[in-house]
Amino acid sequence: MLQYADATYLVEKSVPTTRMPWKASIARRLEASELLTQSARSGISRWINPVLYYHVEPLILVEGKSDQDFITQALRLLTGMEFRVASLATLLGDATQGGVQTLKRYLASNSEAILARPSSAPLLLILDWDAANKVSEFKGLFGASDPFHVLAWPESNANPKLDKTFKGIERFFTDDLIAKAEAKDASLVATKANGMRTINPQDYGQLKRILADIVRKGLHREDVAFAEQFILDLGQRAREHAV
Repeated sequence: MLQYADATYLVEKSVPTTRMPWKASIARRLEASELLTQSARSGISRWINPVLYYHVEPLILVEGKSDQDFITQALRLLTGMEFRVASLATLLGDATQGGVQTLKRYLASNSEAILARPSSAPLLLILDWDAANKVSEFKGLFGASDPFHVLAWPESNANPKLDKTFKGIERFFTDDLIAKAEAKDASLVATKANGMRTINPQDYGQLKRILADIVRKGLHREDVAFAEQFILDLGQRAREHAV
């Protein structure tokens, strides 16, 4: 029940101290996934493998928190439906978790839990466009009939004005979103002689953080122009399996 609750709270009794010799009940509102982890650690409930959270509906697993925020909003905007989207960092409650190789190791070591998901609620893995050549490696971890599918962002749909220095999902952001980021830090993005926008690799982390803040404030239909077809295909794939 906790996995599908609109709001979850952890109530704890404080330990009496000399300064505060009384017991008090302290309630903290937590994300459902965090509460499940906390309750298991405290012995309140048994441990559940995070990959089995939301096991009655498809789980869309992405490379990073920025992908999670953008895809969640884009799916809601374009389909009018809510889908479960998670990054490895949020699934495990560890901000250091991320990247293609980390994802591959995690899936390989948790394959039994993934296979325990029903066919109507598979794990849908989304890779960045620059990891498209690794799709076959991930497919090789599971059989064709297993509750696991992997997709990669198609480079052909990326913003044609952004070059390959835009490594992740940001390459599918519109000129307007990039302009909003430039308004906060004009030194991040440069324009080459051919009109292509480019960024120094060492500045990419800062750009991602600025864009993530912009995305969290909300997206409009025009903000997902280059991502629209992929997002619609993803939503259709998730709905097909959920039927």
